[in-house]
Amino acid sequence: MSPRTTWQDVEAEIVEAAGSGLLLDKRAAMPHGVLNGVRLSWGKREPEDILGLCSHQSASANQNPLRTAEYHAGPGNHITPGRPLPGLAYTFAIAHAAGPPWLCTDLADKTWSQGSTRPGDENRHLVGIVVMGAFCGPGWEPPHARPGPSKAQLDKLDGLAAWLGKIFGFGGEGYFGHYHFGKSACPGYAVANWLEASRDADDKAAFASAREWQQALLRWHPEALPRYGADGAWGRESRECLTRFQQQHHLGVTGLQDPFTQLVLLHLYPETP
Repeated sequence: MSPRTTWQDVEAEIVEAAGSGLLLDKRAAMPHGVLNGVRLSWGKREPEDILGLCSHQSASANQNPLRTAEYHAGPGNHITPGRPLPGLAYTFAIAHAAGPPWLCTDLADKTWSQGSTRPGDENRHLVGIVVMGAFCGPGWEPPHARPGPSKAQLDKLDGLAAWLGKIFGFGGEGYFGHYHFGKSACPGYAVANWLEASRDADDKAAFASAREWQQALLRWHPEALPRYGADGAWGRESRECLTRFQQQHHLGVTGLQDPFTQLVLLHLYPETP
């Protein structure tokens, strides 16, 4: 649960962080998508909905967050071809140039930062952070790719992650990369190493057994496992139940016991004392 209970509190934290040089509030300068004369907008979420962050890298040689925002908010972007996005698909951007991270969209805004590509599946639980630079990664070595990110960018990412964790009450268990959602080339080796080290340093305990997954699913829906219940054997009934949970909660539908599904499941349906 977030230590902060209102967006007004969060905005006060943003003003303080901008004043101290931790970030640049660039929201007013960012372009917005317009479709048929109507300005588009992301759906909204509450502070307690934010459970972590998702770090990405930019895929193009461009290193200017404003140019990337113009692309996302224009027609023909790679996420929804022929349709603009409401704005930059990430909440924060960390440029290769000197200077603090940019705050590019409201923290209250959902984005597509977990890799969803369908309207209605916008990310409800993670803050998207893009590290600019088109770095090499598994399956991603185009001519314009470069090694990186720089140590300065990783230091900025580290500070930003700690700041977000303080506000919203998460640690390493809430750190994810785009590759956790099936995008193997993103965010690249260097950011992946930072993410995994951060998760290992401050990670909540994984479920001890299949039975605990089943018990949590039964807290979600008491009739979710009608045949076998929480018997500790993870079979077809359990997988199908987990798939339904993922569908209804706008998660990646994999049927797998992945860390992000676990994070959402435990947050929404915790074990009662």
